[in-house]
Amino acid sequence: MEWVEVWGTLQPDQVALGAIVTFSVLSILRGWLVPRKVLEDRMADKQRMVDQALTERDTWRTAHNERAAEVAELTRQNGRLIDSMETTEALIDALRRKTTGIEL
Repeated sequence: MEWVEVWGTLQPDQVALGAIVTFSVLSILRGWLVPRKVLEDRMADKQRMVDQALTERDTWRTAHNERAAEVAELTRQNGRLIDSMETTEALIDALRRKTTGIEL
């Protein structure tokens, strides 16, 4: 039997059916078609990863906000210390001038 004879005996509906079966088998083998359970498992894994990333983002955001509040408090305290230091320095200079009579 020659190749030409085989193609000559095939009907168009047989060729279409063969193409559909071939495409389906190749799709399954390549992973393009998967069972619903596998798809649902993959979707659940992806959602779990998204939820974990969102939780981690919120944790880091909270830590950043807490650190920003600490920095603001330290800045405020340092400002008060500098103000106190300037006042103390002015007082010491005034006392030196009064006691020694030297202008600084």
